[in-house]
Amino acid sequence: EAAARIAGDRVEVGGRTTLPALVDWLATLHAEQRLRPTRLELQAAGTDGLARFDAMFEVGGQ
Repeated sequence: EAAARIAGDRVEVGGRTTLPALVDWLATLHAEQRLRPTRLELQAAGTDGLARFDAMFEVGGQ
């Protein structure tokens, strides 16, 4: 589960997922859109196995 918000020239995404799914998602964003996170924060997985994450991507960034 995730939610995205556009703030100026940034896209902010936060949610909960497993670490393997998060890594796959980041790899897909980079491969298909050439996006890389400029900030990524992770919190340990809870008893449900899902980790909390917050990521920021610069639109049109290098």
